[in-house]
Amino acid sequence: MKKQLPAAIFWNESYLWGIWLYKALESINLKVDILSVEELEKLNIENYSVFFVPGGWSSNKLKVLNESTKEIIRKFVEEGGIYFGICGGAGLATEEGLGLVKVKKNKNRVPSFSGSFIATIKKEHPLFKNIKQYSKFYLFYPPDFEIKDTNSVKTLAWFLKPGEDAFSSDLPVVDFKNLWEEVETFYEIPLNPKRMIDKPVLMESSLGKGIVYLSLIHVDTPGDKNGLKILKNLSFLHKISMNKNTQNKKFIKEKDLESQQKIFLSTIQDFTFLVNELIILAERNFLLYRRYPFLYQWRRGIRGLEYLNLWIIFKELLKLLKKVKLKRKLVENLLKKFGEIIDDLNYFIEVSSILLIKERVNLSKGKLTYIETQDEEVKKIRENLFGKSKSYGGLYKKILDTLDYIFLKVLKEYNNSKEKLS
Repeated sequence: MKKQLPAAIFWNESYLWGIWLYKALESINLKVDILSVEELEKLNIENYSVFFVPGGWSSNKLKVLNESTKEIIRKFVEEGGIYFGICGGAGLATEEGLGLVKVKKNKNRVPSFSGSFIATIKKEHPLFKNIKQYSKFYLFYPPDFEIKDTNSVKTLAWFLKPGEDAFSSDLPVVDFKNLWEEVETFYEIPLNPKRMIDKPVLMESSLGKGIVYLSLIHVDTPGDKNGLKILKNLSFLHKISMNKNTQNKKFIKEKDLESQQKIFLSTIQDFTFLVNELIILAERNFLLYRRYPFLYQWRRGIRGLEYLNLWIIFKELLKLLKKVKLKRKLVENLLKKFGEIIDDLNYFIEVSSILLIKERVNLSKGKLTYIETQDEEVKKIRENLFGKSKSYGGLYKKILDTLDYIFLKVLKEYNNSKEKLS
């Protein structure tokens, strides 16, 4: 009989998507460890049952892996482990990435679809136990996959139609049903969700003794009951061990924290407020608006996802700091690490508030994209803050990586404290 083991989450280059996945697995009480790239030597079938790779830029995930760590992941699957990649994590497993499956990415895709959709599922597959044949799930900026070998790769779910709340770029799908040709000409990218019909959104392939799942479905979407059902079914199917303690730890009274943690908590609280003010500024100027309790929509050309990453990481870090007591030495290390980016953060927040207003003015004049603007000052500010590529760069990447380092340290302490209570 197969031994029950915890799951592992690969953390690097995941940010808010890693937070989503961790919280989803926590909500169904699965036992998980969080592994950074430096800890991948722990990944073997004696330690873990399933290796989860959250969403995010698959190209950035690939960059942090060397040949040795790539081989560790491949060996884990070949010897009987399960790889479950979500969106960018699924992209990492393709021929352009780790080469775990005979699947390629299509460049001519609908790049900015987000929100709910109806999927047609392979009802008899155990992953879909207690899920209806045509069910609602969520996608967020998914890649488009082309299966190169239908004998080795099985499609388990297909895109049927967009939901009423879906967007393509910053356009509500429900309002643009007869205008896609016109707006595609203006936006110069594919936008019509009809291009996605019958495309695979969940695939399964074997590799050695193991299995690779490619899920464009964001099964970790906050509040998505069908997504959680897939994760629960996966846990039973592949025997992921459970935490005995089913209750989340409650907040610790601030007076019971060590003085250094109080200082750290207060500092993070201050910056959470400042980042939230940046979000409010963008909302006030119609550049962001709240689509879901957990996610905003942004105007095309605005770095909405980048701002949301900061906002969510700060909010979740603040929650964790109220749930776990940290050792003095760790807090001192984290305070020192955070101190390295305080000036950068203050500068980023100040200049971003200027940039957002300038971008609003640019939008009223005409076309604005991530890379296209007629305003040389805006272009210079953008390159300074975010770099020249669509994926994360510039000063933002330095800030984000430092925050992610801090968040991961605190999350591990929280996760370990739950283990002790189990």
